[in-house]
Amino acid sequence: QTDKAHAQPLFHVESQLVYAIKASDVSDVFVNGRQVVRGGAPLTLNHTEVLAKAKAYRQAILRSLP
Repeated sequence: QTDKAHAQPLFHVESQLVYAIKASDVSDVFVNGRQVVRGGAPLTLNHTEVLAKAKAYRQAILRSLP
């Protein structure tokens, strides 16, 4: 969404996407013609699996700390 205050003024679309647009501004993403995000939700990831792996990595990091 480029109609929000933080996305103004809009001179160069590419620059706006890189420097001004936030993740919360993105609702749909297509890669090579395939939709991978719809309504802000990833379609190609298993949410439960990602959270489980993140938790396991956190535990591994905590165990490695002195």
